[in-house]
Amino acid sequence: MTDPTESSIDLTEKILDIAQDSGFKDLIDELTTQYNLSSFELQSNIPIPLELMDEENIEISTSEEASQYLAVLLEMINEPGIAKEYPFLLTGNTNGTKTNLSNISLLYSEDQPLKERTVSTNDQLLGSGVWKAVNLKQNVFVLGHTHPKLFGAETSKVFTSNLKPEIKEKYKIAEAGLNLSLQDLYMLVSFQEILKDKVPEDSKVYLTVLMFNGDMNAISIENGKFKKTKVVYK
Repeated sequence: MTDPTESSIDLTEKILDIAQDSGFKDLIDELTTQYNLSSFELQSNIPIPLELMDEENIEISTSEEASQYLAVLLEMINEPGIAKEYPFLLTGNTNGTKTNLSNISLLYSEDQPLKERTVSTNDQLLGSGVWKAVNLKQNVFVLGHTHPKLFGAETSKVFTSNLKPEIKEKYKIAEAGLNLSLQDLYMLVSFQEILKDKVPEDSKVYLTVLMFNGDMNAISIENGKFKKTKVVYK
């Protein structure tokens, strides 16, 4: 998840329009009204349940090297004290029906403070990872981060944890850390904007989140709607 800034204002309307066209209008409208979410900064905490998102008919898998890194991250985000939101970039190639993500770049430095509920990406490392992929003639770019298991007081600080049970049931909202959020979708749209004119025209751009239960889906925008594709990395 990311912290929306003033620079995101011109993207918020686009994000909300796509989310509503993707079947999340009632969810967004109800939570916005009930919890007085008067700005996109507040709305950005709205959980987006993956169960209600349509699927894209494509296969996505990762290389052995990338899978090993992801397995380590999965262990880390289930460990108290080091369970943080770790940013990373996956790149590879697609033939239209099958995608292989062969390269992974970690997007944080050793001295960079990481948090449990927001993600911070090192822009220099991101730029370097994208440049490397372009030079390798890769055409798939997946910006990712982890959703760690929350421990202790951190759990009660999350918007999802404080939703009424009937709302969670109505919209199939999972426990904190196992949903996407409008913040995450903002990250995808922002990443697409950043890559314009920097990657091949036929490139596929995704956001992915490695959940603490091991689930991992790549999210893309297809025909004006958010779509999910399961990433096989084990």
